[in-house]
Amino acid sequence: MGFFQVSRSFFQYIFLMKRIIQLILFFIPFLSYAQSAMLFPEYQKGTILLRGNQKVNVLVNYDATKHLMMYKQNDNNMILTNIQSVDSVLIGKHRFIPVKNRFYEVIPVNSEYILVDWTITMTEIGYRGAYGQVTHSKVHNYNISAMTHDVYHTEARPNASLEVYRRSNKNVYYIVRDSKMLKFKDKKSLLKLFPERKEEIEQVLKEEKTMFRNVEDVVALMEKIL
Repeated sequence: MGFFQVSRSFFQYIFLMKRIIQLILFFIPFLSYAQSAMLFPEYQKGTILLRGNQKVNVLVNYDATKHLMMYKQNDNNMILTNIQSVDSVLIGKHRFIPVKNRFYEVIPVNSEYILVDWTITMTEIGYRGAYGQVTHSKVHNYNISAMTHDVYHTEARPNASLEVYRRSNKNVYYIVRDSKMLKFKDKKSLLKLFPERKEEIEQVLKEEKTMFRNVEDVVALMEKIL
């Protein structure tokens, strides 16, 4: 085998490897996005308050799957890092504070407040067909627009099937009292915090038909027991 033949084979191999790397780099952001659930349907006008009385006005959203505060910069989706220098983030009427490596929403309740660790999972359940039915096999249809609501999320890609996801809230809540964070996520964990008020809380849960995945239900419950 001659030198030029070996060189040509070598450069063909290098070209092929570059193409593979380009494809991998292209699909990683897309796949990462498809598995995430943003808290708000669109980026909202927000303010990042920094320690030292500095603030930055920017479009903000919260990735409730990966627990990342996101913001827009020149139409690019950026991750807010160095959160130890962040005092809080205001998104409309919502206020978030950094706790360890994520952000919790702060909600006042009576004279106290609770923290919400938003956690949303997206589970693929099938593919949406031409007539709206959900199947477990791919249906290639390019004329159906993507749809998003509380239960299902359809991911529409060019030249691809419409993937349907179930959106589930698995939030964790904290009651802040005497500088302590009292954690609960369901009826069982809540009753452990107030064992002496078990019957009272169970009665309120029954009357209010509280669903712990619904933040509004939890706030209404806390207004009665705190």
